[in-house]
Amino acid sequence: MTQPHTLPGCTRHPETPTGLSCIRCEKPYCYRCLTDGSVGKQCPDCLAEGKKSQRRGVNLVGNEDEHVRPIVMPVLIALNIVVFAITVVQAGSVNNLAASWVYDNGAMWNLAVAGDQWWRLITSAFLHVALWHLAVNMLSLWMLGQELEPLFGRIRFLLLYLLSAVGSAVAVFLFSEGAVGASGAIFGLLGAVVVVFIRKRQSLQPLLMVFGLNVVFGLVIGNVSWVGHAGGLVTGALVAAGLIYVPVASRKLWQTINLVAITAAVIGLAIFQYYEMPRQECDPPGARILCGPVDPN
Repeated sequence: MTQPHTLPGCTRHPETPTGLSCIRCEKPYCYRCLTDGSVGKQCPDCLAEGKKSQRRGVNLVGNEDEHVRPIVMPVLIALNIVVFAITVVQAGSVNNLAASWVYDNGAMWNLAVAGDQWWRLITSAFLHVALWHLAVNMLSLWMLGQELEPLFGRIRFLLLYLLSAVGSAVAVFLFSEGAVGASGAIFGLLGAVVVVFIRKRQSLQPLLMVFGLNVVFGLVIGNVSWVGHAGGLVTGALVAAGLIYVPVASRKLWQTINLVAITAAVIGLAIFQYYEMPRQECDPPGARILCGPVDPN
């Protein structure tokens, strides 16, 4: 007399008999555990192992995931808003922010930088002269950041922003007297967008409209640091090009080399100008009207 045939139990649910099995490992699994794959039904373990062995696609910058939620951009916006609020509280006004200690000690001012106050090359990018100035820059940062941060990745996007800000301030140090605001960094992001559009062979017409609006806005408002805007634009474009136009096989190495080279060039220009200008001292530190040439020894 023959024994009745019994089905094996599911690997994950032993109490459930099944006649199905994974196409890869051939272990018995019930219908709840198996998933249709390209070569048949697979169990969860084999699916997970297959995903690990698959090479993830990367974009033109080398970023693997363009769908991450921007974090750096909102943090930068929040930081700018907090700094603006501090300057307003210290000045007791939204119209005379120069009375704020933070503003007076952080604004880009050539004489102060020549007096060894190097931090102004970066702190000036987080200061604004009025609420409208802050609003325009933060709106621009939000619009550009939500596109560029997922494309470049968080670290690359942060480096792009900060290098553009410093590049803008160094341009002011070389060719102007002083400036404040995130506009230089914003124009750096615009420069990066231009490089991306060129790389993707997309029409630059929408960007020309954006640049045109900025030019008109600058002419209407007046007192705009075109030197700072140009410095940020060029720096941002160079950073983006240094991240995009690199050999794919050694992308990270060349991206690092290019970023180091651009950083060194920006710092080198600042040091060159520092020794070209008459040495300055500020007494007390930050008091712009009291900055003057240092007497030779």
